[in-house]
Amino acid sequence: MVISGQAAITTEGTIAGDAMEDHAAYTLENCRRTLAQANCSLSDVFRVNVFMKDLGDSARFNEVYKSYFEHPYLLELLSRQDY
Repeated sequence: MVISGQAAITTEGTIAGDAMEDHAAYTLENCRRTLAQANCSLSDVFRVNVFMKDLGDSARFNEVYKSYFEHPYLLELLSRQDY
């Protein structure tokens, strides 16, 4: 199963939270919910592509990311993206 286009967007169409950590957590929760609809979980994920405005936030993102995935952490690709 492939999922893409996940973001920190609520069902009401608003951005969830104010801090980058809030956005990361909400996005990963969206991934978890989407996977669950297909009887899958985050443990089934083998690759994550992350698009960020500021790659300087990658350490902050990784702290949130580590709370969703177990060691050894899976392949993660961080890319800068202008929105």
